[in-house]
This record gives sequence, C-alpha cells and structure tokens, in this order.
Amino acid sequence: MSDLLSSTSRPTNRAPVPTLTALAIGVAAILIAGVGSVFAVGQAIGGGQQPEDVLPASAIAVVKVDLAPSLGQRKAVYDISRKFSGVHAKSVGSVKDDLLSQLLTDNSQKLDYSRDIKPWLGDRVAVAAVPNGTSFAPVAAVQYTDKDKATKTLKDAEARDSTFAFAFSGDYVIVANTQADADRYAKTDKHLSDNDTYNSAIDSLGGDQIVVGWADVKGVYKALPKDQLRGTPFADITSDPSGSFVVGAHADSGYVEIRGKAVDVGDSLKQYGGSSFGKGRGQNLIGAMPIDATAALELTGLGETLTKTYAALSQQAGFAGIQKSAQQYGLALPDDLKTVFGTDLAAALFGNVAKGDPAVAVHVLTDDPAGAVRILNRVAATGDNPTFVVDTDGGGGYYLGTSAAAITHATNGTLGDSAPFKRALPDAKDAGFALYLSIGRTAGAVFGTRPEFKNLEAFGMTANGETGEFRMRLTFS
Repeated sequence: MSDLLSSTSRPTNRAPVPTLTALAIGVAAILIAGVGSVFAVGQAIGGGQQPEDVLPASAIAVVKVDLAPSLGQRKAVYDISRKFSGVHAKSVGSVKDDLLSQLLTDNSQKLDYSRDIKPWLGDRVAVAAVPNGTSFAPVAAVQYTDKDKATKTLKDAEARDSTFAFAFSGDYVIVANTQADADRYAKTDKHLSDNDTYNSAIDSLGGDQIVVGWADVKGVYKALPKDQLRGTPFADITSDPSGSFVVGAHADSGYVEIRGKAVDVGDSLKQYGGSSFGKGRGQNLIGAMPIDATAALELTGLGETLTKTYAALSQQAGFAGIQKSAQQYGLALPDDLKTVFGTDLAAALFGNVAKGDPAVAVHVLTDDPAGAVRILNRVAATGDNPTFVVDTDGGGGYYLGTSAAAITHATNGTLGDSAPFKRALPDAKDAGFALYLSIGRTAGAVFGTRPEFKNLEAFGMTANGETGEFRMRLTFS
C-alpha cells in the first residue's frame, strides 16, 4: 500500500509546476549542465527500486537520471567539469553534491541544497509525461532517504509556491501538478515497469549509462493536440504509429556520448520515404570535405526519400503551386529529385563564416551525374537563384558549389584525417547519415569569441537507417 501525504485544503487545478522543474528536471539537468550544457538521457544503474516501479503505466515518455553512477562515470563527469570555470567540483567523491548545490540553491526562494535537499535526496530521479485529456502533464519521481526531512522541505516549498503537490510511494516522492494527480499516481498498482514496450526498449539499450530517455511513438502521437499537426506531414499518417525510441548518455573524460535507437517502430513514415533515408552505406564523402569546414554532413538515400515524400504529399493543398513553380524552372517532379539528390550526398560549410563570407560545396553520387548537371544548369539559367557552379566529378557524381574555387577546395579535402573529426565521429566511414560541427568555428560565427566555448571541441552524429541506431558525441579539448 502506498504511503500518502495529502492535504484536503489544496486546490485541484493548478498552473504549470516551476517547483517540480526545480526538484526533478533540475536534478536531471545538473550533470549535463556541468559538462557543457548538453541535454542528454541514459540508463540508470544499480539495484533497488527504480523510478519506473512507481511511475504510472500510462506514461508515454520518461527521462531518468542516476545521481550515483559507477565510479568511472563519476570520474568522467568530474574531469569534464574541470574544463569549465563556471562549474566547481572539488573531487570525484563530492561531484554529485558539488554540482547539485550550484543548481538547487536559490536565495530568492530561501532554498539551500545542503540544508534542505541533501539530507533526504536519494540517488535516482525521473520526470515522465502522462496523457491528460487532449495533451499531457508532467509527473516526477524523486528517491528519498528520510521521509520526515523530505516532507518538511516540500511543505516549506509548497507554502512559498503552491503550484505543485506530492505524495509518497515506496522509496519515492511523487510530484505532480495537483494533489489529486499525485495521490492517484502514488496509489496505482500499474506502473511503467509493467509496460512491455518500455522494458523492451530499455533492455535493447545496454551499456554503462548515466541517464535514460524513452518515448512511446503511438502514445506521443495520440497525446499531441491534432490542431497543432495541421499543415504538417504528420497530420495525415495513414498507418498506425508503433514502437518507441530510447536513448542513453555515457560520459568519458574527453566527451559526452548519447546512443539511441528506434525499437519496433512501425511503418508510419514509409509513406514519406522514411525507410530510405540514411539506410544505405555511405562512401565517406564527408571525410573528403575541407579540413577547415565549420559544418559538414553526409546522408544516403535522400533522392529516393524526397521522391517518395513528394509523391505522398503531392495531393495535399498547396502542392499545386509547388508543381507550377517547378515547371517554371524546367523541373520534372518527382523524377528529377532522385537524379539531383542521388544515392549519397555530402555538403560542407567553410570559408569566413563569422564575417559573412561563407562558402559551400556539395558532392553527390547519382545514377545520372550528367543528367543532374543539365537539370541544375537549367535552374541556374533562370537567374532567379543565388549564383552557383556545378560540374561532374569525372566519375559517378557531381559537385555543386558557391564558386569554382569552393569546388576546387572541396576536391582536395582531408576533414576525415583531422583529430577532432575522428574523436567526434569514430564511426563515420560507413554511416548512412553523418553530421560534424566544429564547435569553435560554429560558436565564433554565431556568438563571437566567448570563454565558455573555449574547451568545447566538436559535435558529431551518425545514424543507421537500417538498424534505427544513432550516436551523438560532444567532445572537449
């Protein structure tokens, strides 16, 4: 039987929950904030009761954090925290309290982490989304070690800001928008851990993770307000969404990595060519882009994806105008899409981006490179577009660039040989999708020289459309 703490005097309808955010989302975010403001999710470690053992079975998404992960993970978080002057962690052993105290101490709310939270906070916390009529509402599960101290802190916080309610269930305090919700979630005998879709996704993740994130595809789709989907491709999904997405965050002294996958996701996106995107094996075109690239990407199957997407959406309102505009450029859609975007495409942004003088080069492998060049030259001849240059690569593809010099620069690229690229994208060679960002160049172009970006090196992402797996990595210098 759940042990409940309730109040009959509380109203049952309340505004969104800033204190819920402070107590739960804030706890989750602190580990990430300490390593460069990366929001990530991964699998909680260790035995005992888990947040999913008390969260309601109706949850459609969850983020949970282990605040006492393995020693190796604590050491990695500590090493990363030392790269940022605004983060103060004294030692590996104190990293949890050092980082949490910086986030959860609020003088304006008279909240002190060491006095009010540390004496009762356990090692696990999670925030879930639960369907609520035509939308969804947040609910948090925060592990406690001392019920009396937890009660005092939460009641004191409630007296200052009564926009949340709480109840106890097992080893956790359940925090929700209303007392009725908190009591109902705490009393339920059906929990997220009874959800086979959730368990299947978590079991497929594996690894030494700090945080875990999961979302049920069908549940999220059903909970989204349908009026917000009007005018988007997702307003007309003909097949039933299914399966889920799961992601996990792992720390190393030189990077934070997020791995995830789509588990048993149905065919709902096949009508838009989703089964083609990133499915093929790339030819590592991204590795041959300029070494001074600010950003670069490679993806396979784009031509087929766009062809199928166009065919699926061409009957919707507004596409008659697109077809007419295409004809003015001498384009025959959707056939020309497959020719132009091909089977493997890489693009890079380089040049003096910060001073507004960027250069772009695109390298495409296609079954008809000469045909692609003819199509693009017809578009260029209209004079209605920014100037670009296009030429075959002498083999099975072509280059497009903002200038002939940009194409020449791209044909001699060695980005794949650079150390930052290798650290950010260790598996880029065969990836169906790969993305690379130089954090220094990107931040400099957007924000100028800023000390907080000094030790951020690069961001890389790869994905495999065949398996549904993906990896994101942020590296530090």
